Amino acid sequence: MNNQIENIKKNSKLMNKILVFVMSIILIAAVALIIITIDLSIRYHQDKTLGNLLPYFSFNGKTINNQETFLSHLPSIISTLCWIVLIEIVLFKLTRVFSTINTENTPFSTKVLNHLKQIFIILLISSFLPNVIESLLVMNLMVIGDTSLVNGGSLIVALITFSLVKIFDYGVSLQIENDQTL
Repeated sequence: MNNQIENIKKNSKLMNKILVFVMSIILIAAVALIIITIDLSIRYHQDKTLGNLLPYFSFNGKTINNQETFLSHLPSIISTLCWIVLIEIVLFKLTRVFSTINTENTPFSTKVLNHLKQIFIILLISSFLPNVIESLLVMNLMVIGDTSLVNGGSLIVALITFSLVKIFDYGVSLQIENDQTL
């Protein structure tokens, strides 16, 4: 039994390190995207044209070479940044899950369950919020864009997470029952 607990602790520490590394990479990418967006915005407002300034910059596989193209990508860029923030929050909550597992010696605790419920809510929000923001920006900037209000992939991940929450809820009740009988 002690060997299993040590294994759980070792694996949760490893997962924490991996998640912190992934969070760092995503954060660096987000900062780079913000810097590029600010730079493009400043250049757009100074010259009203980006044709000669950044001939090789591209976003989503399309070269940004004039003001209309830049404006048409702005909602996508802001939506992507919103999505990155939400994913960073999910990854942070996952680090809290593994830290809790490490301190409580069991994955089936109410603290872990609460973290998983919060992750589900954030994932559910991430399946709608970035797309709604992008749609609103497309309408306000009067640019042509193809947006939907729901990100199907994020919604599926949220539903899978909800299933895991229900499984962990049952596991917590079994853990409490087991602890009370001993």
